[in-house]
Amino acid sequence: MSTASEANVKPDNRGLECQVLDEFLVVESKQRSNGQEKTESSEKKEENPVNGTGKNKGQKPKRPVYKFDRKKQLCSAYIDMPPGSEDGVCKFDNCKFSHDYKAFVENKPPDLGSECYMYNTFGYCPRGLTCRYSGQHTDGNYRNLKNTDIYTGEPQECNQLKKDVQIKLRKKEYNFAEADHACN
Repeated sequence: MSTASEANVKPDNRGLECQVLDEFLVVESKQRSNGQEKTESSEKKEENPVNGTGKNKGQKPKRPVYKFDRKKQLCSAYIDMPPGSEDGVCKFDNCKFSHDYKAFVENKPPDLGSECYMYNTFGYCPRGLTCRYSGQHTDGNYRNLKNTDIYTGEPQECNQLKKDVQIKLRKKEYNFAEADHACN
């Protein structure tokens, strides 16, 4: 151990000394960014948080986070506008979605095909302008068309609940008296 330099000998907390060869020493280099000094080890801690340190916490910290820009998504008031109607009116004061439906249609990726399954089957597509096959069921004024030969106006799904029923079920205030009577 005579090759270790005397300058690299560091005293231990218990008063013991250990000699380390120069080839095994890790030198922390200091880099300046934005007027702050950072070491390589501190940068690695910021980039790669480990088990509860940093912003990625939880069971799956390595899972990629998907966030969409709400300014690029169309507000629900403008998705399904019937022909001959005025422009949609948003009910929310602080709506974060886009209200410019013309810009939305211009920036929308091209349609995946020429025929919309929902429009051909039910005579109406509830996705309106956001449908990836909307070329078939929107007019030149960006209004959602209905095929009156097929469309009945009744919901085609059995699993739809009214909003007030959903709220009562969530708050556990729904009256199950009829269901109890039917089961007994």
